[in-house]
Amino acid sequence: MSNGKDASTMRLAMAEIGIFTGETGRFVMEVAENLTYIGIDPFRVHAESSYLEQEPDMDDDLKTKSGFVRVNQLISEVAVQCGHGEPSEILASASSGDSCFFIMQMTSARASEFIPDGSLDFVFVDGDHSFEGALLDITMFLPKLKGSPSSTRAEDGVGGSRIRSIMAGHDCCGADSIMWFPGVLQALVEAFKGPLGEQMEAPTLHVGHDGTWWVYLK
Repeated sequence: MSNGKDASTMRLAMAEIGIFTGETGRFVMEVAENLTYIGIDPFRVHAESSYLEQEPDMDDDLKTKSGFVRVNQLISEVAVQCGHGEPSEILASASSGDSCFFIMQMTSARASEFIPDGSLDFVFVDGDHSFEGALLDITMFLPKLKGSPSSTRAEDGVGGSRIRSIMAGHDCCGADSIMWFPGVLQALVEAFKGPLGEQMEAPTLHVGHDGTWWVYLK
């Protein structure tokens, strides 16, 4: 991803929808430089039944490893919090230097109201895995990425084929193409062939063997 700045000093911003126990956020903060990480999760007490059917240990994890306080503490062990204020203010004021994070304890729909369009370099979608939930997350957060149809940030106005941002997620399918959550794949197809697909050149959907999916926005 590039916006014409030196990659060593360029500040990146990402959002993870559905942070669960915070392990992904912790890993990212351990290895990242010049990154603002936004974790989004309402931390509801019980997961959907579809989760528990597929992941029998998840209920115990929800009770012992998840929750705002636990996750915040886990990531705080390896990174500093970005400070206080609205996400738009934090993203605008962030400069090169140590990475930082902040957690938004709310639904993705609510969180999307506070994050400016065209402000993120990477979004990882791993929240509600139903068709309706996944479709909502994709369509709400695609405009938040640089290079999206609604992005109006100046650095995104330059032409070229370079990758400006990435949207990715999990549980699109399982090993050997056995579906884990069919609604996720259905949502991806619907999102990029519908109104969003009419506004932008349809991106290539990449799927890994572990069910991780990603698309590049240029």
